[in-house]
This record gives sequence, C-alpha cells and structure tokens, in this order.
Amino acid sequence: MSYFFATAGRIKHYPSLLKLIKILLIFLLTNYSQAQVLRVKNGVFKDTSNQYTTSYVGGKIIGNELVFGTETGSEIKLSDNGSLSFAGGFTIKGELYFEEVPNYSFFLKVSSICTSFRTGKMTNAWMSFPSEPIFTTNSTQFTYFPVGTELLNGYAQLPLNQWVTVEVNYDESIGVTTTKINGVVDRVLTRYRGREQIKNVSNMSLRFLQNAQKVRVRELSFKSGQPVATPTMNVYANALTYQNKLLLTFDQIDNRLPLPILVTVSTSRPGQNTATFTMKLNNVNRKDTLIPLPFWTGSLSNVKIKTSFLEENFEVANRNAPSPFAGKFPIFMYNAQAEDYGQLADMGFSVIKSDWSVLSSGKYPPGEIQRCLDSAQANGIAITIAANSGPIKLDYVSKFKSHPALFGWYLADEPGGADLLDTIRNYNTSVKTVDQFRPTMVTMNNFNRLTGLDNDIMAVDPFPMPNVSLRMVSDAVKAGLAATNGNKPVVCFLPHYSGKIPNLEELKCMAWLAVIAGAWGIGVFEWDHRSPFTPTGYYAGANPTHVYNLGTVFREVRSWDWLLTAKTTLYDSGNIAVHASTKTALGKTYLLVANDSRQAEVGLVKVGAKTVPLVMGPLEVRMINMATVL
Repeated sequence: MSYFFATAGRIKHYPSLLKLIKILLIFLLTNYSQAQVLRVKNGVFKDTSNQYTTSYVGGKIIGNELVFGTETGSEIKLSDNGSLSFAGGFTIKGELYFEEVPNYSFFLKVSSICTSFRTGKMTNAWMSFPSEPIFTTNSTQFTYFPVGTELLNGYAQLPLNQWVTVEVNYDESIGVTTTKINGVVDRVLTRYRGREQIKNVSNMSLRFLQNAQKVRVRELSFKSGQPVATPTMNVYANALTYQNKLLLTFDQIDNRLPLPILVTVSTSRPGQNTATFTMKLNNVNRKDTLIPLPFWTGSLSNVKIKTSFLEENFEVANRNAPSPFAGKFPIFMYNAQAEDYGQLADMGFSVIKSDWSVLSSGKYPPGEIQRCLDSAQANGIAITIAANSGPIKLDYVSKFKSHPALFGWYLADEPGGADLLDTIRNYNTSVKTVDQFRPTMVTMNNFNRLTGLDNDIMAVDPFPMPNVSLRMVSDAVKAGLAATNGNKPVVCFLPHYSGKIPNLEELKCMAWLAVIAGAWGIGVFEWDHRSPFTPTGYYAGANPTHVYNLGTVFREVRSWDWLLTAKTTLYDSGNIAVHASTKTALGKTYLLVANDSRQAEVGLVKVGAKTVPLVMGPLEVRMINMATVL
C-alpha cells in the first residue's frame, strides 16, 4: 500500500530474508479463513463448500463457465442467511471474461456494500458503516449521517476478450479499501473516520453481476476477515511553513508487522551535511513526529525514510514567512468582481478567493488582475490567485507576488487522481520556486484524501445543503485538522450558490459549527458566478435576501475577530448534535455552542469547576461568557 500513497520519489523495498520470512509467517497465520468459492462443479454453478444455496437468473453453463448473453435481469445470488460476516474486513474476487464494456453491478449486499463496473472501470459505489440518526423536516433530507463517504471511482480500464481477475477488499484494522485488477492496485481509499466494521443486515443475500451481459464467469469468491496483503504501512511528509519543521506521519500500520519497527530518518540539502536519527514505532497506532527543517533558501530538502521493509524519499520545499493567520481570522468569499469589493468588505469578508479558471488558457488579461488587486488594497481586503506548475500561471506568480493585497496562491480546487499527492507537491514546489513568502492553498471535498497534501493551508468544502446534516461542516473541519494533527491551518468553505442556498439560520449555524470545530478561517462559495467571458450566472448581489443573510452572519463573525484567533478547546456536551468549544482572549473565556439539529436538543458541558446546562433550539448558536456562569 505504501507505494500508492507515496508523495514523491520511488519506493524501494529492502527486506532481509529473516524479516521477510517472519512477516510471511505472521501473514499466513493471521489470514487463514475459508472463502466461499462459487464455480461450476459437476455441471452446476454452486458454492463449492456446499454450505450455502447458490442460484442464478439468466445465463447458461458451457463447460466450466457460467455464460451471460444479452438477456436482461440476470444475477447470481448466494443465500447465506446472514451467517457470512464482515468482521475484520472482506475480500471479494471474480474471474471474468468481458466481451463488451461492462456497465452493471459486480457485487451487492443491500445495506452493506455495492461495487460496480461503470463504463468499463471498477467502482466501489458505497459501503455502509455505523451512522448517526438525524432529525429531518422534509422527505428529501437524509435521516442519517455520514452520507456518501466511500465512493471510489476506478482508474484503469478493464481489458476485454481475455480473462481478468477483479478484486475489492476492505481491511478493518486500518480502515482501508482497495480495488485490484489482475492483482495490480487500481484504487485505495483510506477512511478519515478510521477503523469501523461494515454493517451487515442478516436477511440480505449476496448478489453478484446483477443485469450482467456479454460476460463469462469462471469463479466468484467471498472471504471474511482481514485481506491477504503484504504487510506494510504508509508514510506522509508535510512541511510546516510557519514552524520551520517537518511533520512525518506513520499511519495504516499493518497489524501483521513485527514490532517494534525501527525507522531511520535522514534530511539533507545540497552543500550541507546529512542529519540522521532513528525512532521506533512500538504499536500500530498512527504516530506523528515533528523534526527540524530549516527554512528553504532556494533548494529542496531531501527527506529519506527507511525501514526493513520500505524506503521512501520526499523532496520538500520549506519556507520562512510570517503566518497570514497571526492575529487574524480570515473570512473568504469565492468569486467576485472588483466593483463589489467595497460591499464585501463592509459585509465582513477579508479575502476574495478568485477562481480565474481561464488563467490556464492565458485569456484573462493581466491588467484585470492588477485592477482587482488594486481595488482589494483600496478596500482593505486581500486576494488569492490561482497558480500551479503551468507556465502561464507561474508567470502570474512572478508578476504579482509583491502586491500588498495578495494573500496567497490557490493551487487546486477539489483535485483528485491516483497521483494526487505528487501533483500537489509539484504545484507547491513550482510556485515556491518563484515566491517563497506567500502561502499556498488547496480545497478538498474528499475528506479521505487530506493526509500528505504538501501545501500551506488546508481548505475543506463540505456542502451539506440542502439534504445532508449540517454536522458535515464540523466533521470536515475536524478531518482537516486531524490530517496534520492540528499543525496546519484549516479553512472551511460553506455553500451559497445556485441550488445550495441556505437560509439565515442554516448559514449562521454552519459558520459557527466551523469555528467551534477549530477552523482557522471560514469562507463562502460563492458571490458571483459570472466572469468577463460568462456574463450570466448566479450573482448574490442581485438578491437582497442573500445579501442581507451573508452580511448579517459574517459581520457578526467579524465582530468576534479578537476571540476567534485564540486556541480552540473542544468539549463533549453528551449530545452529538450539540457542539461546544472554548476560546480565551483578553482575559475572557467564552463557551461557543451550536446545535446542528433541526429540532431542540439538550446537552451539558463542564468547563473546569463550572457546569453549563444547555437547552438549544433548532440550529441555535450561542456565545456564553464563562464569567457569567455560576
């Protein structure tokens, strides 16, 4: 697995023979459990263990294959009466021969998991884990949370007219889902919610290849427990711009690895001596380690991580610059024209996050960017500009890096791809080659892929409107903070665009949920969807209600600026819907509380020797001065 998550360089495996034998023995002893294998036996397609009833619709047996043609409604069903378990994880495999591009289900157990073939790629559509009940006020809202966090779209195209082994597995011990094609990893998903067991509804049968056409089946199998895999772990590196340190994270440590694990860490830069130290991983829990990393002066720092079973190399661009968050709680607005900067500043916004996606084509006139920066400066606000490794965008970095209204560089919006970590590291390094002092930012909507992103500011954009619990906001901020153990600033963007417009109470609740969870800044998507090249689209400025709601919420947030930059301390209210944290500044401590539920909720928070009972109305937010609590 470690090679899939590598953020830079090649990974080489150097296991000693004795170490390898030990790992394999542990692996074999901890992975033995019987699989349910479905294949043709004595002219019948069946469970070869004879434990469970197998049936199929459509298709016919030809030799040792079950062959599906063009008939509709086909499927294979394994009726296990709920006895097959997902405890510890599972492995599902198929030996298939696709005669045309597949677009149908591979495996389905209702309320547990669905893996499909979509346009010839293998996709893990959903997996069901423990959820929390949510009170709803209309039939379109989800009655549970979290929602839809396990989608894993395939990368590789399934080959046609040859036998193919497809596999999906889940390792509960590390919270990782993997898809494979012919034994080669296609996708990996690491759950930000960690190690949980998949739900298993006993009366639901296991179903394979629903609505399959033009495919031949040689074998299908389901195996409970931890998947077969070579034991390894993942290593992530994050340069901490404002600390002159590097954060190393060791995670997804396979429980079959012999402990302790000895790790050697070496750091070097051209013309300087190599610094080396060793450390031990004494258990399989995630470990975060901070090491010194002198600021970048024009060359990259090389960081080498070596164990008995893996080696990873990272090239890291660090820099030494004052934090843009020092004494400030930035409030971002996504997309706005220069003519509206004064109004937005009056509404409480301090940074315009300008998309300018047309920059990549070179069509956006530099003069217009200069005008926007000058307007921002005149109105006492700042701007982020889109920039990455493209030559046109790097040219903008060179032209505008010294403007006093420039907040920083926006590397990517909701990026993905198998090489995500390499891509962001490349963007970050390229921009910092030109500008060492302004921060870089990436916005992510996949909270399973936050660890290891090598940019300065982590932005998350949970968009729960209109039918997902507002709890998603708090969940996303906490995921962002957890990705670097709280060592990187996290900004949370809230939805406010066509089709996802919150009302005043929803907008206020989301803003304070982000603050309470520990966000370093918040933002809104969006003010103006128009551009010089697309003159039509959503424009909040044309809607008085939207203007009023945005101004009401964010003027209030801005009025608490003196407090919001203080450290966040989370508290348990005893009610998952009632979120609470404290902040202390200027000798005053405030308890910040928000109810994410659309019904009244109660909670109880103990701050030191004081107990605060809470009776919260739907989506209510409160700021309680602890000096007034007896």
